[in-house]
Amino acid sequence: MKIGYIADDLTGSNATAVLLKKLGLETATVMTGAAIPNRNQLNAIGMDLDCRYLPNKRVEERVKAAITELYNWGIELVANRIDSTLRGRIGLITDLLLNSLGENSVAVLTPAFPDSGRVVVGGYLLVHGQLLENTAIKNDPMNPITESFVPTIIQEQSSHSISHIGIQDVNKGEAHLVKVMEKQILDGHRILVLDAITNQDIRVIASSMKQLKVPVFPVDPGPLTYEYVRSMLSNSSKKLRYLLSIGSVSDLTKKQLSYLVEKEKAAYIYLNPMNLLTSSMRHSEIETAISKVTNNNEDNFFIITTCHPDKENISLQKIAIQQNESEDILAKSLTSAIAEVTTRCILENKQNIGGVISCGGDVTASLCEFSGAQAIQLNDEIESLIAYGELLDGALKYLPIITKGGLIGDETTLHRCLNYLQTKMNKGVFINE
Repeated sequence: MKIGYIADDLTGSNATAVLLKKLGLETATVMTGAAIPNRNQLNAIGMDLDCRYLPNKRVEERVKAAITELYNWGIELVANRIDSTLRGRIGLITDLLLNSLGENSVAVLTPAFPDSGRVVVGGYLLVHGQLLENTAIKNDPMNPITESFVPTIIQEQSSHSISHIGIQDVNKGEAHLVKVMEKQILDGHRILVLDAITNQDIRVIASSMKQLKVPVFPVDPGPLTYEYVRSMLSNSSKKLRYLLSIGSVSDLTKKQLSYLVEKEKAAYIYLNPMNLLTSSMRHSEIETAISKVTNNNEDNFFIITTCHPDKENISLQKIAIQQNESEDILAKSLTSAIAEVTTRCILENKQNIGGVISCGGDVTASLCEFSGAQAIQLNDEIESLIAYGELLDGALKYLPIITKGGLIGDETTLHRCLNYLQTKMNKGVFINE
């Protein structure tokens, strides 16, 4: 999916690009007047128009040129990235985007950015608890704001009918909110201004937008665009894939794998440990495993492991004696192979991976080492000694990951971890709370 958005300044465009990057998208900001780079890997483009304080005629010229460039590039989803304090020609740019999408298109607007202290209640924008008009923005030398009611600010710039949907409707959930939005659209409103106080409110709005039967796009400082793109990606024909990188060979791990396969349709990507420890066969074993994932278009769950419930564990002690090598080095060789297969499968399916469950401390360390990750940001404790987070750097930067020991939990634990990861992806967890 190709995503394009209009931004009236460079920093705003970059801020939204960073959010979309967390979804695994390859993003770029295109400078004013420049063409979109001819790079196949890009799938999210922000057009910096540097037009926040320009006269309307020049704004219109730049927006039309940018829209043409984006549609020639082949965008499937468009957005309007706005200032969180409502400076700029928001109504004018929104009108131009509405015109480009057709007469039945609708814009969903909220300047809410809860993580930055911006919330909308009763249609009024509050910045860190203060009405917008009572903040320093009222003294902006180029664009002073003396009004806090969002529909009024936008209506002064737009030729389309604007409606407001309050927090009470958002709090009643998607099914209710979709009906309210559909009613407003039937009444002829082309721009819907919605209240939002929390990130969860924004998720509800985004999920409701996805269910509308008309062309729709977000107008916001970034969070709504992020959530809308996330929801559209999760609804695409390419379902997210989840990898289970299993280094543990404990009896409990075998029970957990058996239970998981009983409950879910999962593909075993079994790495024969004897082949991995034989130098002439190691490369072929790894390449075969990778091809089993990349060429499989049916399954969404892949278990990458040297541990199989129906196979006996090898004796590293015996092999160590035969090869005149230490058991630690042999164990490291096995976990590094699992890490290599996992990493390369993710890199070859970058926008199609929901996350990884890593079982066994050694395989988690090998995964970080092979991918170049220097740290894991821990976001949650799923259960005792089971952590959820994301890799902070390296080739798998921002990858959602669950880590657990091989002797942790009961037979249902791996399945619960998988359900947790899927739920997190459905809720969009990459906006920090």
